Parts: sequence; structure tokens; C-alpha cells
Amino acid sequence: MVDWININNWLIFFKQRVPLLVYSLLSAGFVLSGLATVSLPVNLNNFGILFIGLLLFFVELRLMDEVKDLEKDIVANPDRPLPQKLLTPDQVKSVILNLHRLMYILVLVFAFYVNLQTGFWYWVITFYLGLMYKEFYIGEVLE
Repeated sequence: MVDWININNWLIFFKQRVPLLVYSLLSAGFVLSGLATVSLPVNLNNFGILFIGLLLFFVELRLMDEVKDLEKDIVANPDRPLPQKLLTPDQVKSVILNLHRLMYILVLVFAFYVNLQTGFWYWVITFYLGLMYKEFYIGEVLE
């Protein structure tokens, strides 16, 4: 089992790499525009559930990017948390895996509490995010 709970190092990571105010505003904007576009009622339940789902998506994307760019960051950005070894790649990968599992659980929440279409599309972006992380299983070809 990977020890990934070191609150101070994670707080440093989030402060530097995932500014929650910026990510929250970004997520809220996408959710509100999406609700307006598909004519879903803008209520606290819909907004809250979708906001959490989208915020998790953006945090997961940032974590994946940090792991994938570690070798470059060691040279180009040594002041970032992973090159400084505040967090290990295994710790971040463990969080990525658990967040990804949580996102698949949210697919069901969306399907039951918002609508089936929302659940389906959240499944699509979650699945696609996983493929992106694995570089579609053809990483060498993509390079």
C-alpha cells in the first residue's frame, strides 16, 4: 500500500499546481453554461453534483500531467513539488487511480440524480481521460 497522506506536501502541491479558486471558477463556469445549454434546471443539487464532477476531472488531469511531465520538469522546472520530491510519483499515481475510481462512481450518481445522458457523457470523458493518461496504449507511436 502506498503512503500518500502527507497533508503539508499535498497542500503545497495544490497551492502551486492546482489553485482551487481558479479551478473552482473554471468548473463553475462550465457547469453553468452547460446547464443553460441543455436546459436543465439550475438548482443547487444539479450544480453541486456537476461542479464536483468537473472539478475532479480538472484535478485528475493536472495530476496526470504532473506525472507524465516529471522528467522534463526535473530539468526545466525543478521548483515544482514532484521534482523537489515533496510527493513521489507513486503517491500521485495512487491518488490518480482513486480519483478515477471515484469518477466512475460519479457516472452512476449523474445518471440517477441528473439524467442518464449526463451520466453517459461523464462516463465518456472519464474513459477518454484514462486513455489519454495511458497515451491510448500507443505512446511510442505518438512520440
